[in-house]
Amino acid sequence: MKGPASTARFGRFTVLCASLLLAPAAGALAAPVWPLGKADARLIDAGWRRDSKSGTWSAEVELRLVNRDLRAPFHHPVRVEFIDSAGRAWVWKTFVALAPGTAQHRRISAPVGLACPGPPGACPALKVRVDLAKGDMADGVQNIPDTALEDPDAPPAGLPLYIAAVEEGGVLRLLDGRRVRPLGLRFPPGKQQAEASAWTREQVMDGPVVLAYDGLPPDRTGLWLAYVSLPDGRDLGAELLKRSLAVLDARAAFSREGAYAALVYAASNPHKN
Repeated sequence: MKGPASTARFGRFTVLCASLLLAPAAGALAAPVWPLGKADARLIDAGWRRDSKSGTWSAEVELRLVNRDLRAPFHHPVRVEFIDSAGRAWVWKTFVALAPGTAQHRRISAPVGLACPGPPGACPALKVRVDLAKGDMADGVQNIPDTALEDPDAPPAGLPLYIAAVEEGGVLRLLDGRRVRPLGLRFPPGKQQAEASAWTREQVMDGPVVLAYDGLPPDRTGLWLAYVSLPDGRDLGAELLKRSLAVLDARAAFSREGAYAALVYAASNPHKN
């Protein structure tokens, strides 16, 4: 492939793009693009997804495949390589058929052998490369609709959302009725829970919040689990732990567990700070 090698990092998940990059807008990163003859493979998203049955995490990439030729179809095998830090490559191959001037999305999961216990921050660094392929095609690539890696039914991540109410147990009800619980926290019933709800209500009712996910599915009651950034940018979970208004939820691993545990220790040992 021609062009300078460039690297974009999504958490611990690294994407290697040995191709030309689109010119970025001011303050934004360019999306990696792999030229495939008269077609392009454009990286839409990348990260780790938790398997709800096994509990392990697997790397995933979402690609938008675009046929730039307005006259001829694109019919080619395409190879996606996941590469570890030792340079070993695990390869998926699939056949891509694109009518002239059309596009499709593909979500590609790394092989089972690259899964890790998680959370994503503890998973090994990986790279991915997309190229034209020859020879036999392997199974394992799925066609997906035009959605991000998060569940399409989940409240959107990274966008301002307004809160309609703060319910019992620290649950945030959005204007559209969907309900979110701050990830990594529990709210024991009683006076502490009431104080946590009252403090949270003061923080979230005057401006939008922003959600971020860790790839966890909704809990058994249907609540979405997300980190919540307050209107002023502070982490709601961190602020509640600093004030001893919530306790750490150790029932599932999550990426901010270490930082949250340090806040709990500091709040319970103020004389050591």
